[in-house]
Amino acid sequence: METRETDDYHRMLARIDSINRYRSLLALQDEIWKMHSKYPFSVYANIKGRLAEKIKLFEGPNCDSISMRVIFINGSWVNLEKADCIAAQQKGMKLPDFMAIKYPHSVDFEIPQDALKSMGSSKTSEGSSPLGNPNQEFSIAIEVLQTRLEYLIRIVDHMESLYTAAIPRISENIKEINGKLDELYKRLDSFKQS
Repeated sequence: METRETDDYHRMLARIDSINRYRSLLALQDEIWKMHSKYPFSVYANIKGRLAEKIKLFEGPNCDSISMRVIFINGSWVNLEKADCIAAQQKGMKLPDFMAIKYPHSVDFEIPQDALKSMGSSKTSEGSSPLGNPNQEFSIAIEVLQTRLEYLIRIVDHMESLYTAAIPRISENIKEINGKLDELYKRLDSFKQS
């Protein structure tokens, strides 16, 4: 990677690490998806993997060490209870989805920065790096491939609708040209015989 790309890459990782709100991470997903052609596959997969890990802190946290706030539109917040975390897991739901049902007026979910740092440092001490586990590397590679396939499917769908509309018109034009050529041939033939 060139120096500028390396700087962008490190800035993106630092940005992912600094975000402590769930909705901001989801918004960043779209931005990162647009970068898929900017970096080599392994670098892009690393960025996506780091983001996926961060989102997982919100969607499927360790309920024993949960430290999350539910944020409301007026700026007030309540701490998330361990019982809510366990209930979400028992129902097989992502924690933010479960909490959005319990608190319909909530607008976001936040992990306080100090808790985020301790969660991040405990992950590093466990020796898990974003691309340290071969199974995780494989699942990230699959996710990147799926993203690219979704893009290709959208392009092919668009092409199909374009050609489906255009081909009947082209066919009609060719039939009309053929008819005029046939008519011209017959006139020339009748002119030749007279």
